[in-house]
Amino acid sequence: MITQKKKDALNGRFESMQKWTIGKKLMASFLVIAGITLIVGSVGYYGARMSDQAMEEVGMVRLPSVASLLDIEQEAERIRGTMRSLAIP
Repeated sequence: MITQKKKDALNGRFESMQKWTIGKKLMASFLVIAGITLIVGSVGYYGARMSDQAMEEVGMVRLPSVASLLDIEQEAERIRGTMRSLAIP
């Protein structure tokens, strides 16, 4: 619940803001937009760094294991072919 004292304090702040010149209002607006841009840019940079680390993990850790599985599959197919050749009378 907002008390009368808080209402008076808020009204005083808004009255002082109404007395601002156009230059102060534009500067405040610019600073708010610059702050928002900085926050969004920081979040984007953080996301890009995390993506880079994830891609590095895929390239260094996961991709070699996939290549090894492909080699195993090729060798298994070769062994199957040899076994079939030996089974022919």
